[in-house]
Formats: sequence, C-alpha cells, structure tokens
Amino acid sequence: MSGTIEQITSIILGLIFFILILIAAYFSTKYIGKRYGLKVNGGKNIKIIEKVTLSQDKMLVIVRVANKTMLLGVTNNQIDKISDIDESSLCIEEQSDINMNFSNILKNITNNKFTILNREKEVLEKEKDE
Repeated sequence: MSGTIEQITSIILGLIFFILILIAAYFSTKYIGKRYGLKVNGGKNIKIIEKVTLSQDKMLVIVRVANKTMLLGVTNNQIDKISDIDESSLCIEEQSDINMNFSNILKNITNNKFTILNREKEVLEKEKDE
C-alpha cells in the first residue's frame, strides 16, 4: 500500500514538474519573440524592413509606410524619426512568408543534414573500396 502511494505521488509530482516546464517554455518564447522581433512583417501599408539593436533598450528600425521609407530610433519610452531614406539606396532582400513557415524551414534543415550524411557515407564507402 505504501509503495503504491509513493508511485502515485511520484507520477503526480513528475506531471506537475512537466507542466511547469511547459509553462516556462511558453512564456520564455513569448518574451524572446517580443524582445528580439522574430516577427518582422507589418500590415498592408506598414512594413518593417530591418531592425538593428544598439543596446538593451535602443534600436534603429527602417520602416516603409505607404510609399515612404524612413529610419526610426526606438527606445522604451519613445520613437523618433531620424530621417527619410531613398529606397533605391537600400540593399533589400525580400523574404516571402511561404519560405519562412516552420515546416519549410524544417524541411530545408533535414534535407541539408541528409545530403551531408549521404556525402559522408559515399566517402566512407569509397575509402573501404580502396
């Protein structure tokens, strides 16, 4: 009887610990996403082209609003327009949302890993034959 209670207690504590880890992971990824701006697309008329973090609470942001491109200075307390930018002077690499979804990224990573493993396998087989 005592062993059964210990087992049940152990299972419940393990389950609680697992749930706490999931909650911590959820909030930490939410914080990291907000802090480091992993989502860099805006709406239909506003697009964040590039962000550069200068310090913990300061960053420069290049934004396109309608047809104007501008450089903004962003801190925790305010946002200042530094200057308008001629868009032709920017080096812009367009990233489509199709290429940025998780499944495509995972497929690219796994394909690259398997390609490398296959090359290594071929090299080992050639060395064995020699």
